[in-house]
Order: sequence, then C-alpha cells, then structure tokens
Amino acid sequence: MRMRYSPAAVLSALHRPLFPVILLLLCPTILPAQFMGSPQQQAAARYVLTGTVVSSATGAGIPYALVQVDQNAKLTDQNGNFRFDNLISTTMNLQVHKPGFFPENEINETHTPNMVTLSSSPTNVVVRLIPEAVISGHVENPEGQPLDGLPIRLRYGQIVNGRRVWQQQGNRPTDEDGNFHIANLKPGTYFVEVGPNARARPLTQQDKFEVIPALYYPGVRELSAATALRILPGQRINLEFATKRVPAYRVSGAVAGITGNNGGLTLLDQDGESTNVPMRLDPRTGHFDAFPIPAGTYRLRFNGRDSDGTELYADVPINVNGDLPELRIPVVRTMAIPVEYQTEYSKSENPLSAGIAGGLGNGSFGSRRTRPGQFYLISRKPPYRQFWASSQTAGGMEAFRGLEAGTYDIEVESNGAGYVSSVTWGGKDLLRESLVLSEGLDPQPIQVIMRDDGASLSGSVQIGNGAQFAQVLMIDEDGGGIPPRPLYVSSSGSFQIQGVAPGRYDILAFDRLDGIEYRNREVLTEYLSHAAHVTLSPDQQTKVTLDLIRTKE
Repeated sequence: MRMRYSPAAVLSALHRPLFPVILLLLCPTILPAQFMGSPQQQAAARYVLTGTVVSSATGAGIPYALVQVDQNAKLTDQNGNFRFDNLISTTMNLQVHKPGFFPENEINETHTPNMVTLSSSPTNVVVRLIPEAVISGHVENPEGQPLDGLPIRLRYGQIVNGRRVWQQQGNRPTDEDGNFHIANLKPGTYFVEVGPNARARPLTQQDKFEVIPALYYPGVRELSAATALRILPGQRINLEFATKRVPAYRVSGAVAGITGNNGGLTLLDQDGESTNVPMRLDPRTGHFDAFPIPAGTYRLRFNGRDSDGTELYADVPINVNGDLPELRIPVVRTMAIPVEYQTEYSKSENPLSAGIAGGLGNGSFGSRRTRPGQFYLISRKPPYRQFWASSQTAGGMEAFRGLEAGTYDIEVESNGAGYVSSVTWGGKDLLRESLVLSEGLDPQPIQVIMRDDGASLSGSVQIGNGAQFAQVLMIDEDGGGIPPRPLYVSSSGSFQIQGVAPGRYDILAFDRLDGIEYRNREVLTEYLSHAAHVTLSPDQQTKVTLDLIRTKE
C-alpha cells in the first residue's frame, strides 16, 4: 500500500517531535533532493592539492612532516608526499612543520605567509624546508684537560629592517667531558664564545690568581679578531677550543646616589655585551664587589630609576690590570629632548592643515602636535640603541627620553601625509650632522618642519616567472638622515607612494629584501646598475617600470 502525504499534513507534522524520525525512515529520497542540494551543487567548489615536502639542502623528501592547509592537517608519507581532497577555498595558507627544520618563510624577516592558489585541476606544489644547523665542540684548559661548566654563547648576525644587528644565542655550559652541542640553528653568520671561568686558580705568590677569560673562536679575546662561522642549511660544525689563563683581579667600590633605589650593575666588554661576571651590589649602601675579573678593558654599567621614575645610569670605562678596591661610580639622570613640529603649507586647502588654528595659505606655517612620521635617534656606542620620539600623555609634547651623553644619528621615516624638509637642533642640520649630547646639558627642542608639496611616484615591477612577490626599495641619492625606504608592492607588481620629498632617487626591485643590509650604502652599490633613476620636483607625478633583481640566483 502506498502512503500519500498532502502538503498541509507535512506542515502540520513539522510541529511533532517524532516527525523527523518518521521522515528519515519512510522518505529517504526527500533529504537528498530538498535538504542536501543538487548533485551539481555538491560537486561545485571542490579542489585537490597535492605536493611533496623536501629538504632545501639535499632535495630529498621529508617523511612525516605536518602539513596544514587552513583547518586541514596531515602527515606526509615516507617519501614526503601529501594530498588534500575536497578543499573549498581557492586560496589557502600552506604551513609545513617538522622538528629539525625551518619553513622558508620563517627564515626571512617578513615571515610572509605561503599562499597557494588552487585551480579546477589538481594543484601540485613542492615545499622546501631548511634543515637546522648544529655547532658542537670540545673545550680544554691549557694543560689539555676537559673544562666542565664553562659557558658557551653564540653571537648571531641578523639583518633587521636593513640593518645588521648581533644577538646572543645559546648560553649553555660544557658537560663534564668539556663538550657542548647547540642545535636548532638557522643558516647565517655566527661567532662562538666560551668563558669566562667563574673559578679562579690561586698562584704560588700570595693573593695572586689567574682565570680563563671569555674567548672567541679560535681563542682570541676581541670580536674583531675572531673567526666568523658562515653556517649553511643542515651543516654540522665541530670546534676544538684551546684556552689560556690571564691574571684575575678584584674590583670593588660604591655606586653613588642610589641608596634605596632599584638598579643593577653589569660588567660589559668592549662590544657592549655582558661578560657574565657576577657583580654583587648592595642597593641599600651602593657597595659592590666582583671577583674574578680577567685582566682587560671593560665598562661598568649601572641602570636604575630614582624615586620619581626618572632613569639613572652610569657608564664608566675601566682598565683592569690589578685590584681596583675603591672605585666610585657616579650616576646621572638621562636626558629628554622635546620635539616641535611645524608644517609649511603651499596650498590654501590641504588635509594636513585640518585642525590647525590660524589662517593658512601659501608659505604659511602651522604648529602641529601630530607626528608626521617616525623619528629615530641611534647611538653610535655599542650596542647601538635606538630611541623613538613619544609623548607620556595623550596630546602631550613629544620627546626623546632616556638619552645619555654621547653621539647620535637621526633617521626619519615619513608617514606619507607630507614630507620632512628639515630637522634642526641648535642651528645644526641633523639630516646632515650628528647630534652630540654632553652631561649636564639643558637640551633645546628639535625642530621638525614638514611641507605639503610632496611628489608622487608609482610604477610596476616586471615580476616574470618563478617569483611570488617583489619588494621595492627607494634610495635617496643625497643620503643624509633619510634611510632607504621599502615600498609595498601588490600581487600584480604595482606600487605607489605619495608625499615624497623632492630630490634624486634610485629605485630598485628585489624578489626579497631579508638578508640584504640595505641601510649600508656600500652593500647597495652592487645593485645600483639595475636601478631606475628619477628626479622629483614638488607636486610632480612620475611613473617607472622596474626589472626584478633575483637575489636567490
């Protein structure tokens, strides 16, 4: 007997709890037709992604690597192959991880996502992982016996925002056999440092000691004389350290003016890095004591704050060739230099003049509290600290704070709303001269003048085959305090920038900027033959076409 259902009966039954069960049992053909869509709808928008994960060093497949595509994850097979079916999105972020390897996009500075575009036919990709490098070694004392518990540190050269910086990595002791092993290292340039030994050895003379100092490979005390290790992906390096002893001395004294305040005292080497020699400081009295300190040249560095929160510091060079029992370390307050902004307007109507009181027209000036860009002061003393202009309260005066006596270079990065035409301090042009601060100085404000008649530059990059993206670098030929400026490039290879200071520029396009020390003018020299040269006048609009420099080749 066939059962019949009228539309009214079905609608009435929707309110009954058992209806969904009855519907599933009696009418299984209804669900595919009415609730699951047509076969054409089900088959639409389904994609396939296949690929292989390989080592960048050998090209061999990497088994059992974790592959993630959006919300999907799988392990590669024993040959490094993977496959994803029934993917919905056409553009996906592909991530691959395996202990002992680094993804290529995590090696570079920008950490650019690895985006994959899928098509109607199966898409096949090859993903390269960079194998870790390892530095291991053995350390002996001058008598040929293994040294246990000796600290091992790496100094790693890395390019950050176009500037080479040195960072410490590692800091682990040798084992009881004098061996060390540091893994999980990215390819790059390293210096290896051992020591100092915290245990001094007494000599036959009364109250005389000697100690193993900090030594860079292959056994020198100065970084400038050390051997740089240029590590390739997957490379294993084994080092043999032969150490030496030097006289050890005691340094003690008092830090003046810190009673009741928090702070710390550190012994730095000539490169501004901590020597890891323990400094015992009593914050109640300011007295300090350190032993054993290897003979050599150092800086005693104090950092703290007074009761008002103002930073205090001391930076005293010392030459240790004997005991120094009564050192007096005076602390001073850091300085703050206010920054005053003005904009010179060439147009009667300009978005830069919004919110500024007073009649504004051609050649007129307006005071501004808004920062027209990012300003940096960079110390010339290791470790080359950077300082930013900022305000402590909303709408308050901006200033460089925490400055110490010394020499600084200024760098300016415009935000595109206008351009910085001059930066002066006490009659000095800081775009061409250095800022020199001395203790006790009552600093004058830094005067920053902007203009609104900047030029515009647009263009395109001939990306070609094999490159996923490009990065454009704009270089001021006249130098000064304007650093080379990276520009955003779209996926189609086009770029545009407004508010550019009039002047002469070299424009370069790279497949990648990470790893290029582009703030070093000497490094850029080898690329300038590929540059487009432009001269920009006020309010000028210019277009350029650039060829891509392939740094990976």
